[in-house]
Amino acid sequence: MNAYHTLQQKASILGFLRLGVGLLWKGGIPRWAAGLLIVGSALFFVGVNSGELEYLFTLSASDAYLAALAPIGLRYWGNGSAMAWAKAGA
Repeated sequence: MNAYHTLQQKASILGFLRLGVGLLWKGGIPRWAAGLLIVGSALFFVGVNSGELEYLFTLSASDAYLAALAPIGLRYWGNGSAMAWAKAGA
């Protein structure tokens, strides 16, 4: 793995971690979903830095991200547009 991939993975971890903390702080999605974003970031960090268990931890992190972001997607789908979601007060 080259330095570019390592930097890209660290940026991804920090991005999802900041998203989880921000959504936990400000609201907008259920608290468990924001917590799953934080847990997914921790799992991804462990997965990237572990040797032979990398696939297990990164797969678990991907599942956590999917479960955490599902409420946002379902809310968009249910109301039909982003404007309806914003008007509903998130």
